[in-house]
Amino acid sequence: MHAALLIDEILQVILGQCSDWPDQEYRRVLCQIAKCCRAWKDPALDRLWNRLDNIEPLLRLLPMQLLRRNASLNYNVHVDNLANFRTYASRVRHVTHRGALPVSPLLQSIILMPKLSHVVLRGEGCEVAPCFKTSRALRHLNITLNHYNKERPHSMLLRSDAVATYLDSLNAWDVDLQTLRLRGRLSAQLSMTLASLTTLRTLLLYAGDSLTAQMLLAIANFPRLRRLDVQATHINPSTFFETLSPSAPPLFPTLQNLKISCQPDFLAALLQTLPVGVLQKVQIDTAYSPISFHPSFERLSLIGSHSLEELCVEAFIPSDDVEYSGAVHSDRALTISALRPLAGLKALRRFSIHGTAPPDFCDGDIEQIAAWWPRLSLLNLGLIEDFHADAFSRLTPAVFFVLAKLCRELKSLTLPVDILDSALPLPPPGAHLAISLCSLRSLSIGTAPLSLDCISVFVRHVVAAFPGVENVDSTSWGGYWLEHAEECIDLRPGAVGPLSDRIVVGDRRYRFVTHS
Repeated sequence: MHAALLIDEILQVILGQCSDWPDQEYRRVLCQIAKCCRAWKDPALDRLWNRLDNIEPLLRLLPMQLLRRNASLNYNVHVDNLANFRTYASRVRHVTHRGALPVSPLLQSIILMPKLSHVVLRGEGCEVAPCFKTSRALRHLNITLNHYNKERPHSMLLRSDAVATYLDSLNAWDVDLQTLRLRGRLSAQLSMTLASLTTLRTLLLYAGDSLTAQMLLAIANFPRLRRLDVQATHINPSTFFETLSPSAPPLFPTLQNLKISCQPDFLAALLQTLPVGVLQKVQIDTAYSPISFHPSFERLSLIGSHSLEELCVEAFIPSDDVEYSGAVHSDRALTISALRPLAGLKALRRFSIHGTAPPDFCDGDIEQIAAWWPRLSLLNLGLIEDFHADAFSRLTPAVFFVLAKLCRELKSLTLPVDILDSALPLPPPGAHLAISLCSLRSLSIGTAPLSLDCISVFVRHVVAAFPGVENVDSTSWGGYWLEHAEECIDLRPGAVGPLSDRIVVGDRRYRFVTHS
């Protein structure tokens, strides 16, 4: 064996490279490594016990008397009886609990896993004894209370209160809890406890209408909160702001990453209270109308002019709202006018639109977008068939050259491009030479071609505009593409050429080389 393999740092690098193997295979290999070499034993066991999907393997190392609720308080817990347990328990940093466990009162207040940093509690696991989920090293907590149970109507309330008691104990221990993900209905006790978790840097809260305006206002004043993911569609803006003084300091003073589901008027009001130059990433899920986004986008452009790098808009049309035709050119379409207030986002690198509001852009609109945000690395304006079967697009493959010229850092592009026009002229010879610096690697389009000529012309536009593209994704091409593609593109296995790339059709991947 090479002497370098006895160096712990090198071994850790090797084991880390293998960590993306299937879990069972990786754990089996770690067991074998721990057995075959004394120098490798501890590093392998550290990784093997680092993450436990349940606590049972560790419990097997405890004396049985300590796993009984009615164990005698006079039972003598000898240090030697726990030595082996403590050795392995000190390796555990991540544990998942899915059920409550019987345990002796002797262990209730003892920290069994001193290096535990990440705890996942699901369902009945929320009621597990504190000794199995408490540590001064705890930083990340993931809690799922589960859904309402008709057979046990009070179980959710009891579970929610149990979580509140647990979080209160973490506060009493001065645990620096940094990340909390909580899904489920909040009891009054849990709401009060959450308001006291001021050490949080990340909060992902999915509590439905049990999240009150007062609770959200308390969260808004957390001094270290950097990321917030919250559902607030039920909160009325007047209820939220009625207790807020006009002279109050900005809310969410350190918030960099915001993901929120809410009504447009609440979003506009909330953004008015945020500080300038702090937000870096925003994801909005809200109802859309041609005028509903304007005040929010104007404010977002002001507070994020030099800081906001990523914006994702989930724009949906309420199902009970005005019906619109299948054509994209309706009064409900998402147009360049709706996006124009965002032109001031000078640092924007990633922009996406999803939802049910159909996009309506022409080539000139995309040129405006490229001029606003020349540093884009990702642009996703949706695909027409995602919105309506009869929808159509005004974008043509000519827009690829506009983006390739103006957005040199673009790596991923999704556009509702119309490639049905067989009369579309071929790109001029050498067109790719003038824009070869564009770094695009992934392109998604949606509208299926009707003729073989369309496929050929489209592919020539793609490789002329983006010589470095690696993936062209169009699941809608389907069988037509498989049947006719070889007539314009060489799909031979391993084909190599100056413009060789891959096309993804469904779950199948192809390399292609354009004919000269």
